[in-house]
Amino acid sequence: MKWQRVLSDEHGVNFSHICPDRSPGSAGTGETEEEFYPVFHYRYAAFMIQNTEKREEKRGYIRHITVFSFLLLITSLPACCMAETWPYCTPGEGAVPFTVQFVIPDPGAVTGVLWEFGDKETSTQAKTSHTYTKPTIYYPKVTLTIPGGDIVYDFDYLKALMSENPGSATNEKFYPRDYTIYLESDEIATFTSADYAARGESLGRLGFLEEAEDAYKSATGLDSGDVMAWKGYADTLYSLGSYSPAVSAYKRILDLDPSDTSILSRYGKALLALKRYDDAVSILRQATGLPGSTASTWSGYGEALEAVGMRAEAITALEKATSLDSDNASAWLHYGKILADEGRLEEAKTALERSITINGGSTIAWSSYANVLSSLGYDEDASSARRKAGSMNTVQLPQRAPQPQYCSLG
Repeated sequence: MKWQRVLSDEHGVNFSHICPDRSPGSAGTGETEEEFYPVFHYRYAAFMIQNTEKREEKRGYIRHITVFSFLLLITSLPACCMAETWPYCTPGEGAVPFTVQFVIPDPGAVTGVLWEFGDKETSTQAKTSHTYTKPTIYYPKVTLTIPGGDIVYDFDYLKALMSENPGSATNEKFYPRDYTIYLESDEIATFTSADYAARGESLGRLGFLEEAEDAYKSATGLDSGDVMAWKGYADTLYSLGSYSPAVSAYKRILDLDPSDTSILSRYGKALLALKRYDDAVSILRQATGLPGSTASTWSGYGEALEAVGMRAEAITALEKATSLDSDNASAWLHYGKILADEGRLEEAKTALERSITINGGSTIAWSSYANVLSSLGYDEDASSARRKAGSMNTVQLPQRAPQPQYCSLG
């Protein structure tokens, strides 16, 4: 635990805030410090205090770093977090002249873009292409500007070849190897609540939910009456699975503006996640009574009704959800499960098949489908569905899975 104490005692860092269930030698892991730090790459790998120079620490993770106007956070990309929010390029290799597409999926989330292609050429376009003419290896990167900061993504190498490789993938997306977030420190910034909320929105849309949470928290701290900041904060907490604080934030929004019923659906779903079923039913009933209520709201209402044993009403709610959106996989799943519990097996089979058609990656859907098939006597098909459900538990890592990045700067 020495390394943890060094950081905590001398630099004001407490790893329990970062990864509360893991620390060197923590109970149940049996990890030594050497085993722990190579895999600890989810959130903050470096911490620097304003205007403080730090001496070299063990193994060179932190080395004489001075921070003036920015707080620097370095982390590697978790393999499981590759999503549509991340920048990417495609393809990863080809024969010269070799043209690569570079894409920022959500350009509205940022205020500036700078692609650096690794051959001294650049572009400020969110979606652009670049042609490499010299056969060699290139390391592109992109800097996204957000309110009060930048995010720099480093990509793994692109290979420009003398001749075409027959085994090359022509449409594969290549994501960043790692990234660095630079955020202007609170001590230096003269941010308003709106500025922090704008930062939170950008970070959230780019997939950095924990950092978005921090930004929204700062926004609501500066102006406790900023309804838009509270909305962003509540929705971010909900997305992070922090349902209890999300419920508190949604209640705060209604306290500030009782007429703002736009958050009732998410509020009710947070209550549902907390298994506060009666409260969830009450809130979601209000939400379904509003003009323009969505399939998602009706689906959540159906789940809550099912949880309190009101199956007939739940079936009606889920039928409403599927009629509003025939591609709502969750609604079809819960509809099928209730029908199965009611003994309406053929109808349940049809509903679950629809759910799987829409979202074939749901373990619960495949397991439920297997159970229904077994009850109907389709044993071979049921076994196949169970194998499919089991395969859903296997994590498929993206190509060139990112590696941990350590803090050997300076």
